[in-house]
Order: sequence, then C-alpha cells, then structure tokens
Amino acid sequence: MGVNSSGVGGGPYNPSDWDQLQIIHVGKHGNDVNDGRNEGPAKLTFAGARAQVVANGDAAANNRYVLWCKDAGQYDEDLVGLAFTDIWAPKAAINPITTHTFVDGVAWRIGRVTVGTGLTGFTKTVGANGARLRLTYLTCQGTAGGLLVTAGGITLDIKQVEVENGYGIGSAGMAGALDAGVGAINITGTGIGVGTIAGGAEIDAKIGCIDDAGAGTAIFIGNVASTINVVCSRIDCNTAYNVAAAGTLNLHCSSLTGARVGAGTINLVASGVGVENTPIGQTVAAVGSFTDLAGTFKEYVSIPIEWALDGTTPPDAAQVLINSRKIVVRQFQGITANQDVLIPWAIPHDLSGAIIKFRVRGYVSDATAPGAGETAIFTLAGTSIGGSENLNKALGAAVSATFTADATYVQYDRWTTTWSGDVTITDLLADEDTHLQLIRDQGSDTYVQKIGVAWLDIEYTRSVSN
Repeated sequence: MGVNSSGVGGGPYNPSDWDQLQIIHVGKHGNDVNDGRNEGPAKLTFAGARAQVVANGDAAANNRYVLWCKDAGQYDEDLVGLAFTDIWAPKAAINPITTHTFVDGVAWRIGRVTVGTGLTGFTKTVGANGARLRLTYLTCQGTAGGLLVTAGGITLDIKQVEVENGYGIGSAGMAGALDAGVGAINITGTGIGVGTIAGGAEIDAKIGCIDDAGAGTAIFIGNVASTINVVCSRIDCNTAYNVAAAGTLNLHCSSLTGARVGAGTINLVASGVGVENTPIGQTVAAVGSFTDLAGTFKEYVSIPIEWALDGTTPPDAAQVLINSRKIVVRQFQGITANQDVLIPWAIPHDLSGAIIKFRVRGYVSDATAPGAGETAIFTLAGTSIGGSENLNKALGAAVSATFTADATYVQYDRWTTTWSGDVTITDLLADEDTHLQLIRDQGSDTYVQKIGVAWLDIEYTRSVSN
C-alpha cells in the first residue's frame, strides 16, 4: 500500500529513492564503503557512520544527524560522541571495547549494552553541559562500572541494570553529575548499585528497586565529598548503604532492608510502614547521624475575626459587610488610638518549634479607600499557657505586618498584609493554649480611615512524627 508523504514529493514512500541526508543508516547487512544515506546501502558499523558525518562536514545545531540502526544485531565497538549527532538503535546491542564516550548535547537510544570486566560502559569527560542516554538493559560484568562522568552530566533512563562486582549507576571515578531513572538494579555478586569513591559527584536517582543475591551494597559513597539523592520503592540488599564521613546521602525509601553503615550525613525518609517497621522520625542506625528530611513542614490556620474577644481598646463590634456577597468584619480605626483584640488559639498537637508567622486579611469597609502607598499596620504578640500557669502570663515581643495599598483600591476590595517576620510566642508548646493580641498600630500606619478585618492567618511548623 502506498503511503503519501510531502517529504518525498507526495508520492509513495520508497526508501530506495529517498535521500535522507541527515540520517546515516547502520545495519548488519551494510558495508562501510556505502554512504549510509538509505536503509538498503547502510553502513556496517557506527564508527563508519560517524566517519561519514565527519566527511560530510555540515553537522550543526540546525542540521543535526542521526546514526540510525533498526536491527537487533550485536555491535562490538566503541561509540565516540560527535557534536550534533544522535544515535537511535533501540533494538541493537552495542558493547564497548574500552568505553562509549559522550560529548555535550547528544542523545543516544540503545537496546542493550554489556560491559566487560574492568571496563566502564559510558564516560563523559569533556564539556560543561549534559547529554542524554536511554537504555533498555545494562549488564556490568566482573568489576565493570556503568557510567563515569567527570565533566558536565548525563541524564539517564534505564529499565534494567545487572551488576556483578563493580558499579551499576556510577563508577569508582564518578565525579560529575548524573540524573538517573532506573526500573530495577540487580546485584549478582559483591557489587554496588549506585555509588562512587571519587570526590565532587552528585547523583540523583529514582529507582524502582535494588536487590542482591546476598553480598551487594545498594548505595555507596567512598571517603569523598560526594552527594547521592535516591528515591526508591524498595531496597533489599546485604548492605543498604555505606556512606563515608565526607559523603552525603539523602534517601527516601518505602521499604528498606540491609545493614546501614556510615559516618557521613545520611538523611533518611521512610514512607508507609517505614524502615524495617521503625516508625517515621525514630533513629534507626547504630552508626552515623540519621534524620527525617520530611520531619517538618509548614501548616496554616485561618482564624475568623468574629472569634476574637475585646482587648483594652477594642475595634467596632463584628458586623456583616455586604456588597452582593457577605463577610463578617471588625473595623479597626486609623486615628486617635491603637485598637486591639484578644484571640485564643489551641496549639496543635503536631506543632514543632517555638516560632509562628502571621498575616491579616480583610476588606475595605470605608467609602474612602486607601490611596497609593498608604498603609495599615498590625502587630501580633502572644503567650502560651500550660497546666497550672495563670491566664495573666506575660506576652512576648510584638511583631508587625503591613498592608500597603496601590492606586486601584475601592470600597469592598479585599486586602492582605505581607507575612510577618518570626513571632516568638512565650513558651510555645504543643497542646497548650496560645493567647494572641492583635493590634492595629495607628501610630505607625498612614491610612486614617477604619478598615475591615476578617481573618488572622497563622503559619506554623508541623511535625509528621506526632
């Protein structure tokens, strides 16, 4: 059946008479004396195809080449990166004699790579930028290493890695950047799933699982200042990780089994059941410093102004502000004297730390709206009252938050202050009662009319372990 394509003059697709000038074909049926411009008279080797691109001399950012291999044959040769030249061989097995070498800006798609013992599968030692590799299977025999990066970085996507006694993702000399997505790593000997012993490496990896046959190490950092960040669903190895003093490991793992070794910085996040049934937030290692990266996070609570009690000089009583929709506000005056309210807040059980921040929200209630640059300033102070402590306990230092108007405000418009700086609440503790004093600081702001306050927003730090 004929297939029309404007790329070949609108006639039937026929590779024999279609000159694809930027595609150099490679196949087991080929011969390197061919020019490789068509699938039929293909090149026999990737080295031959590369040489053709060099001979053409016109590879450029706006004239990229592709070395294209459609068969599933085995090619035993080194791939040598060439600027503006990609490789598309999704079924082929391309096994290095010494190593496959990347340059900046290229993208390779390969079916299988088997790396012989003592060799390194892929290296990138020149250029400050990145390259991309998509690979279905990577097998590292004997002491082989999967990838060595000492300049720039590689973005990596691999479905399956088999490693014997060497390295899978990384290598002994790994000192550059590697961003990896890996389906599974299987260690058959004493090898390492992800790791390096050289300095300056940064490996970011998302991995489905890392398993071994009984003697492997899932993650390893030698005595160097390197960082490995791993998100992994499951690790089940003889050694889950081994991190030397200068190394940093950030690990998020749903299920982790194996020895945990190291004196470096090891930040461990356990999801779900946790690490070998250890609850999140508990120390799980006999050696090293272990923390929970997700141990705290920011939380927010909004307190409606109608909950507030009158202070020393209270604002107007709560009233409903109506302009088609309705909102409850209390109007704080802008002249004469400061006005204040007292707001109780039950401190959450999962509070962490002794600092909060606040902001105030409301609606312009006066017909004379604030002009450009006019301000309404509010301060907040508070104290925390626990068991057997008196209601008259002293407040901490007040901190301010400011609403600064622009020229667009009219009556009934919503306004909000900035978030304040840190507010230190006296003796703030979880499960106690906080008593807050909110004041409109009339002496400091410049908007002289009353303004409607609807909400007090509080930001606090929350612990996931409580």
